[in-house]
Amino acid sequence: MDIEQQIAETVARQAREDTAGRRAAAEPLPGPLRDAFSILPDIEVGPYKVRPFYDIDFEFLAMLEHPLHKMMTANEGDFTPRGPHAWELCWILTRDADTVEGIIQGEGLKGLRARAKKEFGRLRLPALAELSKAIVQQLTTYWSTVVAYGAATKEGEQSADPTASSVVPLTVSAG
Repeated sequence: MDIEQQIAETVARQAREDTAGRRAAAEPLPGPLRDAFSILPDIEVGPYKVRPFYDIDFEFLAMLEHPLHKMMTANEGDFTPRGPHAWELCWILTRDADTVEGIIQGEGLKGLRARAKKEFGRLRLPALAELSKAIVQQLTTYWSTVVAYGAATKEGEQSADPTASSVVPLTVSAG
């Protein structure tokens, strides 16, 4: 069975599981923070598992001068899930961070890029798009766990404390 068939089967299986999950989640449970602080699972896409996004991934993407890094840090740029940028992103987020760091230290960015091209360069767009969706989901989960902080106020009031700040999570779309 080729990789694209495995990805299609994974998507179909996940759709069946999502239907069961929606039924199970129909009864609301308290605590959105429970989800924010839960252990993030890998997302299966065919034979690959897209791991959660970690802070060190910003370093990897910055080293690669990846447009997704620019988009996430400056809210600019555009990322299309194809070509070398997609291959690199898929390769990074289907490996543990220590492996990625080891390859960069040992083989350099050229080595990482060659590995990404070899593994993902011959996939068709639907397979790359599915992997990119999983990556965007992990990124969205990473950013959605940011909890606003600042001086306590009554609902609807602005804080008079000039040192109070809040964090606004970044939203990343798949295109």
